Amino acid sequence: MLLTKYYYENGWEHKLHLEMLTNVENFLNLQIQLLHYTGHGGTCCVFVSDDPDYANQVIKVCIKNESMLKTSDTFLNFCTMLSDNHIKILKPNKILYENEYFFIYTQNICFPIYELNHLSVVKILTIIKNTFN
Repeated sequence: MLLTKYYYENGWEHKLHLEMLTNVENFLNLQIQLLHYTGHGGTCCVFVSDDPDYANQVIKVCIKNESMLKTSDTFLNFCTMLSDNHIKILKPNKILYENEYFFIYTQNICFPIYELNHLSVVKILTIIKNTFN
């Protein structure tokens, strides 16, 4: 099982029961072939696929939360807001799947940002502050 092995590493056991991964894993196994794990954070597991339909993209499986990841629409609106405020982000390409606990989307493969100045940090912090007010 693709996600099960990262369930505890992500801290997802504090947010939902392990069996909640079943539908997501079934979708991944049936719809996207040859997935390879590349990394994870607290909210997402990231995969690449050998499937030509997903060339130069990553597949992100995100657990929903009570802020910007509440729904895929909330997430897309947040990404648009960041972009509209001239924050350089890599926008999602397509939402592939969504249920009560997760959504899955594609995004172009990216490389780390090595250039970050004080103005970028101020913009990011201002947006975060305004998001939670």
